[in-house]
Amino acid sequence: MPQPQQIKQVSRTEQDSTLLNEIVDRVCRYAEMPKETYLNIFFEMGCKAVELIYKENKAIQMDILTDTGYGFWGWFMVEYIRHDEDLHTTDVPYRKYESSKKTWLSTFKLYDGLTNFISYKLV
Repeated sequence: MPQPQQIKQVSRTEQDSTLLNEIVDRVCRYAEMPKETYLNIFFEMGCKAVELIYKENKAIQMDILTDTGYGFWGWFMVEYIRHDEDLHTTDVPYRKYESSKKTWLSTFKLYDGLTNFISYKLV
């Protein structure tokens, strides 16, 4: 008698992780850049985002960027990859990927989201 086929359950976290990796891989492929370059741009943009808000306070900048309790990098990754998805759906040329990220970084929507996120974490 044949055994019933077992269905592997995949957690929501694993599904999200797989989706994020697929998006990053697609961006790298379309932009013809290595994943290392993508990660360098991601890190640079994250640091610049915090610097925009706390220009004069290097101590808070370092806390936000290095203290995992703030959860900044997880939040920033979601916002960053959302923008990658927007790039894909609006047909922004991937050859201009880094400049589009710099433009995105200066938008009010990101600035507002970051100040709300950090204010909530600092309370």
